[in-house]
Amino acid sequence: MLDIPLSPATLAAMKLNALTPEQLRKAADVQENILELQNQLNELLGAEEAAPEPAPPVTEAPKRGRKKKVSAEAHAKMSAAAKARWAARRAEAQSEANSATEPQKPKQQRKISAAGRRAMSLAGKRRWAKARAEGKTRL
Repeated sequence: MLDIPLSPATLAAMKLNALTPEQLRKAADVQENILELQNQLNELLGAEEAAPEPAPPVTEAPKRGRKKKVSAEAHAKMSAAAKARWAARRAEAQSEANSATEPQKPKQQRKISAAGRRAMSLAGKRRWAKARAEGKTRL
């Protein structure tokens, strides 16, 4: 749990979620009575500032700003640019498809000479001999 000291107002706000609608209505009535009594007390004592009015309840989320409008000319330019991009992609895909239909020569597999195979075999044998001498079973 947090060790942050909370004000009574914060604690009350946290408990509002657990209240029934009837309890909330009663709490609102009590709050209005408190504000009226505070105003009366301020009038009697000659205070210059009256108690603040309660904030109206929030009924809906604030609206977002309007979308920016694009002129017809700008819209036409964007549309033409998009069409050009897609045409270029189609042309690229078409050229790849044409090149794929042409038969291509398979890559010739490399071959190692007999001397090269012998050299690799001897190197491996030396490497394993050294590893076994050190008591290893893996490289």
